[in-house]
Amino acid sequence: MNTTTSPEIGGKVLGAAVLALLTLGGRVAAQSAATRPNRVVIELKDFSFTPSSVTVAPGDTLVFRQTTNTPHNIQFVKSPKGAKFGSSYVPPTAAAATDRTGGRATLAASAPSTTPTAPPRMGPFLLHKGQEYVIVIGPYFPPGEYDYECTPHQSFGMKGKFVVASNASSS
Repeated sequence: MNTTTSPEIGGKVLGAAVLALLTLGGRVAAQSAATRPNRVVIELKDFSFTPSSVTVAPGDTLVFRQTTNTPHNIQFVKSPKGAKFGSSYVPPTAAAATDRTGGRATLAASAPSTTPTAPPRMGPFLLHKGQEYVIVIGPYFPPGEYDYECTPHQSFGMKGKFVVASNASSS
């Protein structure tokens, strides 16, 4: 009994096996990328948030990036039941300074902020181009719609929203 396979049949079997592995590997990589936390950048441009509406999932990071030297902030004005906000913003670095509009905390342009705990209802004023206010979508953000605005520019329509999708609907 001859147990050897002809080169033509062996090549086809090997090719099919490689193709199956590549396809399966691609699916695993796509699933892995889809479940990985995303970093979503929202630019503060003139008197608008760009984009003005985004959808995020638990674990994602929202980065509010100042693109001008006009003072802007983020104040939550509507949130779902169960959302938790901190009582005040505390900068994570010693590079924080105090502005002249009432003593609210601001950050040096080179010192981005992060919020490892629930962010306050009103975040810091970003005074300089390049400053960032970073929020991680943690357990204090239940699924639902969050409306926010820039406090000094809300009358100009500087408003935005993000929707936190539930784990079930985001996968």
